[in-house]
Amino acid sequence: MPAGLAGVIWGLMPLIVQTGQLDALFYYRLMLLCITIVFLIPTMAHFVRVWTVFAGSAWAVLLLQVLQQPYVEPMGFSLTLSLAVYWCMTFGMAQVDHRRTWLAMRDTLTIKALSESLAEREQALQERVKEQTAELRRTVESLREREALLSNSQQLAKVGYFVYDPEREVFRTSPQLDDILGLRPDGSRTLEGWRELVHPEHRERVWAQMMTQLRDTQSESEMMYPVQRRTDGAMRWVRSRSQMQRDAQGRLCAWFGNMQDITEQKEAEEKVHQLAFYDPLTQLANRRRLQELLPRALQTCQQDQTHGALMVLDLDNFKVINDTRGHAVGDQLLVEVAQRISANVRGGDTASRLGGDEFVVLAQGLDPDPQAARAQSMAIAEQLRLALSQPYLLNGLQFYCSTSIGVTLLGGEEQDAQTLLSQADLALYRAKAAGRNAIMFFDAWMQAAVAHKAALEEGLRHAIERRELVLHYQPQVDHDGRIAGAEALLRWVTSAGRSVSPAEFIPLAEESELILHIGAWVLDTGCAQLRRWQSAPSTQHLRLAINVSARQLLDPDFPQLVAQTIERHQVRPAGLKLELTENLVMGDLDQVVRRMHQLRQLGLGFSLDDFGTGYSSLSYLRQLPLDQLKIDQSFVRDLKSGTQGATILQAIVNLGTSLELEIIAEGVETLAQRQFLADCGCTLFQGYLFARPLPIEQFPTGPLGLDGVSP
Repeated sequence: MPAGLAGVIWGLMPLIVQTGQLDALFYYRLMLLCITIVFLIPTMAHFVRVWTVFAGSAWAVLLLQVLQQPYVEPMGFSLTLSLAVYWCMTFGMAQVDHRRTWLAMRDTLTIKALSESLAEREQALQERVKEQTAELRRTVESLREREALLSNSQQLAKVGYFVYDPEREVFRTSPQLDDILGLRPDGSRTLEGWRELVHPEHRERVWAQMMTQLRDTQSESEMMYPVQRRTDGAMRWVRSRSQMQRDAQGRLCAWFGNMQDITEQKEAEEKVHQLAFYDPLTQLANRRRLQELLPRALQTCQQDQTHGALMVLDLDNFKVINDTRGHAVGDQLLVEVAQRISANVRGGDTASRLGGDEFVVLAQGLDPDPQAARAQSMAIAEQLRLALSQPYLLNGLQFYCSTSIGVTLLGGEEQDAQTLLSQADLALYRAKAAGRNAIMFFDAWMQAAVAHKAALEEGLRHAIERRELVLHYQPQVDHDGRIAGAEALLRWVTSAGRSVSPAEFIPLAEESELILHIGAWVLDTGCAQLRRWQSAPSTQHLRLAINVSARQLLDPDFPQLVAQTIERHQVRPAGLKLELTENLVMGDLDQVVRRMHQLRQLGLGFSLDDFGTGYSSLSYLRQLPLDQLKIDQSFVRDLKSGTQGATILQAIVNLGTSLELEIIAEGVETLAQRQFLADCGCTLFQGYLFARPLPIEQFPTGPLGLDGVSP
């Protein structure tokens, strides 16, 4: 019995070693196992033989797990163990091939374990598939969202794409591109159909560039061109960017790109261009555009060996209509003039407005022969002059407005845009000087006049600092030959000793800002002389008349200049008289009247010079704060008793007298003229009969006889 018990314990040692747990519960269960063996196993040798097989099987593992379970009750454990030992004994007593049986059972158990493992793996794989399927769904959904976002972005940006298949020779387009081009989804898309979409004016250019890209190795291309939508024929501007994909042999595999609708951008650019290069009132080209076109026209004339013509047009009496009828009527007149000019120029010629009432026509493609080109340009100018001289119906009223035109030919050597404009302006000036409503061509002698004018202006700029300007004084006498005052007249003697006529340099000064500087010098010099007269008892009664130009009078600083000059020289303002011309007054009557009242507050007086040569009327005379009316010498020169001139002169004197104005006549050269003027009521006289304009050193201070010599 002990030996058998020892054999049992020996057989159980592998299990004891495998558990690694030698607690009280384990010993208790082991004791139950020993007792079971004692009662159930007849011979120990048989048990050992059976146990040897059992210990290497899965049943041993099961027994080990049973031994380790804390929840198995002692009786249940004993019963389980007894069944296991009984199975061993029965297995042994059956004398079967226990090893084969155990191997079969082991294989069965292994297959079962593998099945369970495969099931677990299958379940894990299914879970993984579910996860990957969910991830794929999320990816697809994200792609769809991005595709929708891209589609919406392309729709907003008006961008569509295309892909060209060179084998099938067809295009595949996006819905956005179909919308841009007006293509039907089911319509064919071939190269020829693509070509027909391009606007006819740009078709050849675009097609040539497309074919070049297809044939050559050029991979990328960008073009802008207009297309005509296939559905409605509307024109749209597009920007096309495309790229070629070729294989190793250089054969075309694919042609793909995008196309953007840039119609709104082109329209905005056109508006900017219109504002920058065209006159907003007349829609004609402006000065900036003309300055761009002139160099191109000169280049064309040189390349084609042809001539062109630059014509400057100026409306003769636009200012009168604009001032008397208002700016709205003036603008209507300018628009009508622009329309007539556009209707009477040839195709390819350019009409432009430089500003105000000045227009320009640039004619090209004239005859290579200068004389023939001159005749052609003369015909164009005459047609324009006649068209513009027709009556205008503005606001229900009929107006007439003639035009003066200056013309210069293009095609000569060493010409530039600025020179051409200057030449045409000079020719225009000559046309106006010739009586207006005329056409004048620029000639070489005019260039000499321009050069002389430029030299004269340059010399005039330095005349003051070089002390070349001087004032001469012409006496103004009363009935008795007493000197009542004088008119200050400007003279210019150059450093070379040459005297320049006032008729030559005064208009030149008035055209520029020089009149302001020269006028200030004249005022200062005149007031200095007036102060000397007022300081001497014998001459303190003398008055001095100083001529004032329109630019001086309307200069904002002029009233302050006059006040400061009077204050600086301490003169009595009543002795100072400013002479204004009739044309000056009519320029801007309201502003002139305001400025005259402003100056009159200083205490000085006003004389209206050259009366009768302008647009004389009683209405404007009543508005002007005048003290004196000066009869122009043209009336005095032609004065003959009993003629129409005498009647006009008498009417002028009567008009001035009725307005309580002092009357003075200039240009008196004979006793008969003086006597007639005196009989008419003229109170003051000025002219060569009494004295020429004299330097202050020669100015007489005593009474003058009828021969101009002091008695």
